[in-house]
Amino acid sequence: MDILLIAGLWLDGSAWDDVVPTLEALGHRPVPLTLPGQGDGSASATLEDQVAAVLAAMDSSSEKPMVVGHSAACTLAWLAADARPEKVAKVALIGGFPSADGEPYADLFEPKDGVMPFPGWGPFEGPDSADLDEEARRSIASAAIPVPEGVTKGVVRLADERRFDVPVVLVCPEFTPAQAQEWIGAGDVPELAKARLPRPDIAPQPRAGHVARHRRGLPCGSPDHFLYAGFTAVDRPAKRRAVARVELASREEGSARKDSRMSYTIRPLDASTWPDFAELVERNNGIFGGCWCIGYHPERGQKGISYRAVKEDRVRAGRAHAALVLDEDGAAQGWCQYGSPEELPGIKHKREYEKDAPPHPGWRITCFYVDKKHRGQGIARAALEGALDQIAHADGGLVEAISEVTTGREAPGRFLFSATVELLEQCGFTRCRQVGKHAWIVSRVVDRV
Repeated sequence: MDILLIAGLWLDGSAWDDVVPTLEALGHRPVPLTLPGQGDGSASATLEDQVAAVLAAMDSSSEKPMVVGHSAACTLAWLAADARPEKVAKVALIGGFPSADGEPYADLFEPKDGVMPFPGWGPFEGPDSADLDEEARRSIASAAIPVPEGVTKGVVRLADERRFDVPVVLVCPEFTPAQAQEWIGAGDVPELAKARLPRPDIAPQPRAGHVARHRRGLPCGSPDHFLYAGFTAVDRPAKRRAVARVELASREEGSARKDSRMSYTIRPLDASTWPDFAELVERNNGIFGGCWCIGYHPERGQKGISYRAVKEDRVRAGRAHAALVLDEDGAAQGWCQYGSPEELPGIKHKREYEKDAPPHPGWRITCFYVDKKHRGQGIARAALEGALDQIAHADGGLVEAISEVTTGREAPGRFLFSATVELLEQCGFTRCRQVGKHAWIVSRVVDRV
């Protein structure tokens, strides 16, 4: 079988060097792709250029190939299936999910001089990079290839419904098959909710993260640990179903927590506290890949803007609100964002929400953030209580949030940026309607002070 291999952000075709000999020994013809803008010195390459290069490789194949996408390039593999559904044997997705139609391809970090450089390891702390020592991290960072802005900000366009008939192989390096199935079932991955994705075979694997080391020192989504096992399983007649891999080691977040009985000061996010907010964001590498907490504002996804500048302008103009939590030394360690629906129109599960929209709220609580070294110390609760107090002093009214129930299931903290239903209920919210497998609209009335 011809196997087209597409590496993720900051990589080129050499990322697959350790995989190629193994696939060749199995009788396949691996084709690692180095796409426009991947080390050719061009900063003008676009998403369309990269898609065209993948399609050209498909068209040159003498048979239907498997198209493999790693991380962000899962979307490139899916775009290939959309453009040539009749010419794709199957799509393999390693450590990622395809974006939906109309979404930006990989607008994750602010570009500089027309390219998106590797942002450092902060955004990838945890299971994504758990098996990398400092030497490996330095080697990877030094070899990373900046991604052209025309690629990262390119808009995904999907049109052919036949893509959902293309068989899909899902390989899960840093999240479990159960988590992937949960997200798909909840509608968080709409493309795979419609895809022909059978129940995965689950096989134990040695622990490895989204970024795994190999002899060239380049990040490659665990190719030597996962891709080889995936193809050998798929090639057996009795195993022609999706392949998933389980990360065995449990991740206990509470092993090194400080005493939670700390005193905090709650301040509104405004011009006077902007420097404290900005220092917290910069300390955590831009928050969620450079979001700067504008993910729910109308500007999210716009091209050619600086998220930092947008957020600062909103704060100084009084068009962004949050309860900022300061520790005993005056350093910001977390926040709870709130505002009017007009200020925060972006919400999770919007399609399901709008099927039977609840009463129009005066306020919406959208996201929480806590510095990764200060989690488990009551900061999220302090931020929520602070936000409700600030709302009370701003005439009060109906407050709405969309959050997730966590009782009885494992829910990684890094995905709970909307806090938990349980925390909100402890602060007086009640459940209104379920809009996802674990997601609920919750609300409460805050009296005016």
